[in-house]
Amino acid sequence: MSESTEHTAYLVNFVNTHVLEIQKTWQGEDSDCELLCQAWKTCLVSETIRIDDLANNAGIETTRDKRVHDSYVARLNAFSRTYLQLEIDHRFDMTKLLSFELWLEIDKCAERLLHSSSARSGYGSPRDVEFYKNPDKEYPISEREAIIATLGYQLPWRENIETVKRICNGKRVLEVNAGSGLWGRLLLEAGVDVRCTDADPQPIAFTPITKLTWADACEIADQYDVLLTVWPPVKTDASLIELCKLFRTKDVVFIGEFGGCTGSNAFYKELKGWNLTEIAMPAHPCNYQWWIRQDSYPVPPSHIVPNVELLHWYPSRSKWGCSTRYTTS
Repeated sequence: MSESTEHTAYLVNFVNTHVLEIQKTWQGEDSDCELLCQAWKTCLVSETIRIDDLANNAGIETTRDKRVHDSYVARLNAFSRTYLQLEIDHRFDMTKLLSFELWLEIDKCAERLLHSSSARSGYGSPRDVEFYKNPDKEYPISEREAIIATLGYQLPWRENIETVKRICNGKRVLEVNAGSGLWGRLLLEAGVDVRCTDADPQPIAFTPITKLTWADACEIADQYDVLLTVWPPVKTDASLIELCKLFRTKDVVFIGEFGGCTGSNAFYKELKGWNLTEIAMPAHPCNYQWWIRQDSYPVPPSHIVPNVELLHWYPSRSKWGCSTRYTTS
């Protein structure tokens, strides 16, 4: 057993203890209890693999100090415990919210982001190089990371959902890389006929997500009129590009940023060669680098804010406007 694997035993004990607590104190539906317990066990597998990979890649040769290496892995576990608690228990509670309650929660999360120090501390995570340099420094989970764990990388607001609804009205939509399923649920509740899929569906999601790779999605592309992808990962392969090509004579809705934290260079190159409509979405005019990364958009306050090129619709058939003023009505 490697040293990093020995450290992940703490995480195993944490998960097992939490599963026993759920089983002992649960007062709801048995199916929900089983779902939560299974979710904890499923996430444990991927999380321990991630910790082992990060720790082994760091290596004592890199840190030159076993104490630093051990401290690094221990803090990875501490971070993971907090993150998993949010991703499973907290998200599960949020999936039970009614539509208006969920929107209120999204608004509150956005307000916390706007007034938090995440812009300055958003990089304080176990992947940060500072983790190696100071073995005694604590890195609590940031507001940004907490919201990503609970809701997802991209916070929608009402205007976003209404804009996508106008584009997809009366059409069959295939969403790939659905993540937490937050966008899918809000679109479904808005009356959009969308099927949510992901190559690695999360055990706790806001709406049922079908396990489907990009390559598999190519096989059923003819059954749908619109392809939707929200914040696809940077490491995209050729199959996503091929999938987009199958919808070139139809519609592709891509929510993300060009040349940033979504999609690969090949993905951008393919879509930029198309005749496109860019739909401006409002964002908070914060100049911090964290906001430039655009990892999670906030709901803007009720005043005029600048536009950013956030949502792109291919091919261009007409110009879809989006108001730059956000209201709660």
